[in-house]
Amino acid sequence: ARHDLDLEDRFLIHWLFTGELAARPWEQIEEFKQTENKLSELDVFVMPRFHLKHPERYQLEAAIKEFLGDRFIAPAIGLDEAIIASDLVIADRGSTDSLTALFVGTPVATTLFPDDFVERVEVGFI
Repeated sequence: ARHDLDLEDRFLIHWLFTGELAARPWEQIEEFKQTENKLSELDVFVMPRFHLKHPERYQLEAAIKEFLGDRFIAPAIGLDEAIIASDLVIADRGSTDSLTALFVGTPVATTLFPDDFVERVEVGFI
């Protein structure tokens, strides 16, 4: 899969966004923009994948594509293939895809921001 993406010698992050809490991915992208200089220095590429039930997934993809520029990789391969091909998976809390990554040996970072503990309690997550 890495060969198909032409990223054999580059660091690939597969970033998985949740479909719930519509504002959450927007806030995460804004925070991620703070790393722009570091991404350039490290030659990091990002393949974002927005949950199909997110009502603004196309707008989110356009926004992150604009921010990442040449470091944006469109998800042209299946989810499991992308997880296997990645050097790191970033997944929001509660994502079952992070388990898939762990099972195949891909490191996982879990996003816990913005802090939405109160909202999760109110809707029964905790």
